[in-house]
Amino acid sequence: MPTNKYFLIAIFLFVATQIFAQITPSSTVSIPMRDGKILKGDLYLPNNTDSFSTILIQTPYNKNNFRLTGLPAGVKYNIANSPYAFLVVDWRCYFQSAAACVATVNSGQDGYDAVEWIAQQSWSNGKVGTWGPSALSVIQFQTAKEQPPHLVCGVPVVTAPQTYYSKYFEGGALRIDYFDFVSTYFGLNNIILDNPYYNNLWAYAETSSTYPQDIEVPMFIVGGWFDINVDDCFNMFNLLKTSSATGVRNKHRLLMGPWSHSEIDNANQGDLMYNNAAGLADSLTRMYFDYHLENVNNGWENTPFVQYYQMGTNELKSNDVWPPNEVSNDTFFFHNNNILSPLAPTNTTNDFLSFVYNPQNPSPSIGGKYFETHFVNTNVGPIDQRDSVESRNDNIIYTSEPLTEDVVVQGKIKAKIYFSSDRKDTDLSLRITDVYPDGRSIIFAESHYRLRFRNGFTIADTAFMTPNSVYEVEMETENLGLTFLEGHRIRVIVTSSNYPRFNRNMNTGEEMYPNYNIDTLVNPLIATNNIHSSSSYPSSIILPVNKTNDTTGTAINNLYLDDKMELSVYPVPSSNFIYIDKLLPWQKMELYDISGKMVWNNSVGGYQPNYKIDVSNFNKGSYILKVIGKNHEIGVAKVMVN
Repeated sequence: MPTNKYFLIAIFLFVATQIFAQITPSSTVSIPMRDGKILKGDLYLPNNTDSFSTILIQTPYNKNNFRLTGLPAGVKYNIANSPYAFLVVDWRCYFQSAAACVATVNSGQDGYDAVEWIAQQSWSNGKVGTWGPSALSVIQFQTAKEQPPHLVCGVPVVTAPQTYYSKYFEGGALRIDYFDFVSTYFGLNNIILDNPYYNNLWAYAETSSTYPQDIEVPMFIVGGWFDINVDDCFNMFNLLKTSSATGVRNKHRLLMGPWSHSEIDNANQGDLMYNNAAGLADSLTRMYFDYHLENVNNGWENTPFVQYYQMGTNELKSNDVWPPNEVSNDTFFFHNNNILSPLAPTNTTNDFLSFVYNPQNPSPSIGGKYFETHFVNTNVGPIDQRDSVESRNDNIIYTSEPLTEDVVVQGKIKAKIYFSSDRKDTDLSLRITDVYPDGRSIIFAESHYRLRFRNGFTIADTAFMTPNSVYEVEMETENLGLTFLEGHRIRVIVTSSNYPRFNRNMNTGEEMYPNYNIDTLVNPLIATNNIHSSSSYPSSIILPVNKTNDTTGTAINNLYLDDKMELSVYPVPSSNFIYIDKLLPWQKMELYDISGKMVWNNSVGGYQPNYKIDVSNFNKGSYILKVIGKNHEIGVAKVMVN
């Protein structure tokens, strides 16, 4: 059992559920495992007479928390109107399943046993799906790998199962924020710090945690652009599309929205609002479960393989692949007047700009992909960098002229930096921001690199720098879907720290984590670091730009819009009528299914403050109601039919 601060916070949340509980399970059940141990689970039944498809949620963070947060797929606290039962189970060794703890846990087998136990119960119709974010996502893949006969589908959110070196050591530098939580909560502290170089242990971890060939059920992967696992989601989806069981390869789907790790479906992200993305993941999850578990003919099989929210233009787009085939590279070069330009530098002298990096006063991690959890939530996502990062004197900033047309980025931003230092080892850190016309510099992408690893990440690859020699460093961000709008500017902030997201380099070349301490400074040195820009050393970033912005499939473009008319729609979900209150004068109403097809409209118009729509003949699933007012005001609301 973990005994750290995160566990104590989880205990606090458990106490909170006892005080503020908003949904009560039908019962707490005992689930027998093959080794004779018992796992405890909270069972939520819509009623005590029917049999249901069941959504299994396996959590190490206390099953009781769902009593406070509610249930997924649009159910929340309205279990009585749910078409599904839910079973939320504590993992072995955690909370009410603590007594089942053993030295070596096979979570996949536990998941198998839970699925098959569900199928034997009188309240089960034999169909089981899985759902859950982060660690709750990993165990879904582990369960699916065991191929329980009654498992139908899964919805892994913000995480894939792979364990690999760069997940903990990005560019060779320890990701403190991620390591601090995952390693301590799950007891992996020393084994990770004992292996700060790529070796056979990491090779084994990668191989043993990647098994798309064993997945025989459809997966709907949900990710967020501001999450730390963006590439994990895309990589796993692509592996499933090519290497999972042949019969399900075309049944996998992926959604990437403008969300951080613990803020899926929330409109408020950092300093920005994405109102038209709020609830999107839950709506599509409901449609997915309805199709696979309830056999609802809602068109899910015709949805695009990849749906992604294009930030900047703030619209949901789709394609069969990621990145889109239309993407090509555009290069923006660094210039010594701090300009970022499509024109390459022409100066032949070895010109450069310098900055000082002091490990005892590092550049702070503000926003971006800082790892936040449900337990510890800090400022993450798209946050203005001007006051806390750009105002410091330990950086170099390159900014483009105002753009004369939109720049549609879809993929990984790469960088080729020509770098020198007066120290044998130091770090190079990039932040890429969208500079708004009002001056806000909003972070959207990052990359970090430790220079001793520039030739690779094994011990044999390690190479220290010769002071003041110039080295070429190649870096890349995680995947990104962002349109830099006309009139905006593109900015690159160059530093040698991003703390505490990454471990501080002491600039000495000595042991990186002495005495297993992730942040001890032992005789740190101040480094003077240089970014070179000339015809011989053309430092640059390379943007994956979709100049046609041509995508295939059906996109829900412009359906989810910022509300300009206050709409009050109820009940959600409904099987008969939906009622709309507080309507302004309107000209027409339109109802769209989740694929973007109009299924109902009324062009009579009028002024009826209260209005009802008969949805009894509609297929089960999620819909978008769009109301156009007489003054061209637009209001939208999400509708769910059960």
